[in-house]
Amino acid sequence: MSNMILGFVVSSLMVLSLVMVACGQAAVPTAPTGQTTPAASTAPTNPTTPAEEKPQQEAVKPGADVPQYGGTYTIDTSTEATRFDPALGGLTTGIYRLVGEELGQSNFEEVPPEEFNYDDWTRIPLGISRPSGKPYATAAMAESWQVSADMKSITFKIRKGVRFHNIGPGGGREMDAYDIEYVWHRYFGLGRGFTAPAASARPTIWGPPVSAKATDKWTFVVTLPTASLTYIYKSFQENLDLQIYAHEAVEKWGNIDRWDRLVMTGPFMVKDYVPGSSITVVRNPDYWKYDVQYPQNRLPYVDMVRVLIIPDRSTALAAVRTGKLDRLENLDWESARDLKKTNPGIVINNSFGGVPSIAMRLDKQPFSDIRVRRALQLAVNLRELAETYWGGIPSGLPPNAAGTPGFITPYQEWPQEVKDGYAYNPEGAKRLLKEAGYPNGFKTSLVFPRVAADADLMAILKDYWAKIGVDVELRLMESAAYNTFAYVTGGVEAMSYARFGANAPGGGGGPNWFYRISGLRPDVYKQHMKNYPLFEELGDKSLNTLDVEESMRLSKEGDLYAASQHWQIWTQPVPNSTVTQPWVKRFVSYASGASGLQGHGVSWVWIDQNLKKAMGR
Repeated sequence: MSNMILGFVVSSLMVLSLVMVACGQAAVPTAPTGQTTPAASTAPTNPTTPAEEKPQQEAVKPGADVPQYGGTYTIDTSTEATRFDPALGGLTTGIYRLVGEELGQSNFEEVPPEEFNYDDWTRIPLGISRPSGKPYATAAMAESWQVSADMKSITFKIRKGVRFHNIGPGGGREMDAYDIEYVWHRYFGLGRGFTAPAASARPTIWGPPVSAKATDKWTFVVTLPTASLTYIYKSFQENLDLQIYAHEAVEKWGNIDRWDRLVMTGPFMVKDYVPGSSITVVRNPDYWKYDVQYPQNRLPYVDMVRVLIIPDRSTALAAVRTGKLDRLENLDWESARDLKKTNPGIVINNSFGGVPSIAMRLDKQPFSDIRVRRALQLAVNLRELAETYWGGIPSGLPPNAAGTPGFITPYQEWPQEVKDGYAYNPEGAKRLLKEAGYPNGFKTSLVFPRVAADADLMAILKDYWAKIGVDVELRLMESAAYNTFAYVTGGVEAMSYARFGANAPGGGGGPNWFYRISGLRPDVYKQHMKNYPLFEELGDKSLNTLDVEESMRLSKEGDLYAASQHWQIWTQPVPNSTVTQPWVKRFVSYASGASGLQGHGVSWVWIDQNLKKAMGR
């Protein structure tokens, strides 16, 4: 188990103290008049050009800070589109997230950005509120949901008035609970002709749901194989983002693994795909959702989103400099700073892409001795790393001091002894090594993959540790060999590199957290943690309790215990910068997700046409 098993899994758990009921959005729009379902054809018809449809355009008079309709939002992706059917796996562009929707979605529209700083939106706990009082999750295709008292089923009330894109088989008709049942049956192999899970299915240790049934046109019930807060969390985390599509399209073609087969319900519709060049989506004129901040405005605002496929980063940077790209993500902080010098109007949005850390063989000397582990952490100057290596963007505090309020012990509440274990103190580190029987230090090795963007950081850590007498041999491995070495054979000999989510320690959450930080297979996990029965006990209890308050208590206890044990050496969260042009309004970096293609995040972006024109673009 783990601090994150606790600090995040459990954190996540509250996810659903769940007898959670998500609130619906603003009024559901009336179904468009004069709309007919197109006859099935070999290929779907092209979507209606959004410029031909003007409802809501004058709902609010445009102004400096008031959203405007129209325009094209041009963004990039570095990867080619290899798959389009979300059930088949291997999707590299996330394009379906622009055109598809889920039962529920993260509440990015209402929750302040400082409360959403996880690196992956699907890891955000659902059903709990941040200090702002706003829930993490909000309804989408489900108007609300409720977990049964015995924690073994979830009942979804399905939103009425949502229509599939007016293209292809099933296009234009109203979506209902039977469509969601079809998607889940195809994904898990639960019926409707599907007997095996889809390629993209993500199993949990408890297995798939027992059943997923539409009990009537507007009610969908999922029955779980066990009563567990953790399982409920995983069900929401992994399956609320199953994209809903028209079953007629799959029945006609066998799959929807082409851009022109995506008959979904989202804010945009795919208009064109040119391999190696671009993907173009256009505004869905029948989209059901309205802007939370401007309730009279139907989303989305932009007429078109063009996703340019640009593998070369220098080419993408040039496109931003010349105004040909409205947004560029995943920049290192130095590149973003340099871009700001040449284009002063550029807006920099910082988030974090993970925390590099060093895992150790906890069952072998010298790392089985906490004095050695603590010495290695004391030798690392977290504030110096934050201020120099990462440009002053991270806080300089221990990154495992962040997480979901209520489920972690905040840094401010740590006992001074635990805080002292993360303060830069090379002389104290030397004393600890001497006490542990290593007055002259020791030699060891650190293995890291070539794909790691932190090779320079490994050299800095080597230098920090050399100052306390620890001689670290850096061993660079090709990515495939490293993955086999660390995650398949469990062959970690001494120290190994890992990177975790930026906010919660371990980020990914779930029972696999500690397996990953140790670079070990699950079947050798207990061997490596055999000296830490308290943590195992806390983890087991946290996974099995059905009481949310108990989960919170166990999580806080386990979180603090793990912080005190130094099972990995932490550095600082890695800043990821996304830059946008000054005319791009309401961009929210933490809501972009899936390579910037999160549909319900893009849907409220708008383009200040007057400013763009004034700037000669």
